[in-house]
Amino acid sequence: MTCNVHIGDTTTFVVQIVDCDGTPEDLTASVMRYICLKDPTGEANNYSANFYTDGTDGKLYIRATTEMINKRGTWQVQGFATFVDGNEFHSEKEDFEVEPNVCT
Repeated sequence: MTCNVHIGDTTTFVVQIVDCDGTPEDLTASVMRYICLKDPTGEANNYSANFYTDGTDGKLYIRATTEMINKRGTWQVQGFATFVDGNEFHSEKEDFEVEPNVCT
C-alpha cells in the first residue's frame, strides 16, 4: 500500500494473484475469493472479495469498513482464491502501517 491508512478509515484493498513468472492467474472459475487482513496482534480475518475487473487479471478487492481497521501498527494483507478442484492460489503478503488519528 502506498497511501496512509488511519484507524477507522474506509479504504479499498486491491491484491493481485500471479504465478511464479509474474503472469496473472485467471480467477474467473474460482469458487471462493477472500482477502485476509492480519492486525498487529496477529488476529487475522478473511473478507469475501470481488473481482477488481473481470477476474482474468488476477486482481481482487475489498472495501474496508470503519470497524475493520481498528488498531495502530503494522498490518498484513493477502488475497487467495479457491477452485472447485481444491487448488488454491495466494497473492504475495503486503505490509501496511495504520496510524492513529489526531482527533477522535
